[in-house]
Amino acid sequence: MHHAVYLRWLEDARATWLREHGIDFRAMERDERAGFAVWKADLRYHRPAFLDDALAIELWVGDLGRAKIRFDYRVWRDETLLLEAQVHLACIDLDRLRARGLPASVRAAIP
Repeated sequence: MHHAVYLRWLEDARATWLREHGIDFRAMERDERAGFAVWKADLRYHRPAFLDDALAIELWVGDLGRAKIRFDYRVWRDETLLLEAQVHLACIDLDRLRARGLPASVRAAIP
């Protein structure tokens, strides 16, 4: 599997996790004019993934700041660790394209 594919998998897992925790992206963008932008991604590849592998992605909030969230990940194939990653998101004002504080609804939804 090409190394860049992992970033897409991590994004899909993150979007699913946020939805499952009650964060509605469209409402946040529309009502609060806030969005998320990746500003840093650190990936540590341990073993390769192959086509048709059944993978599990474990993710959690590793750090929560005033305007930033860091998601930590592990990608597994059975008992084999394939990847460890950290993706840093900044909350941005969509009109000014500048950092802003996390909306209260987002902060309340993150355990």
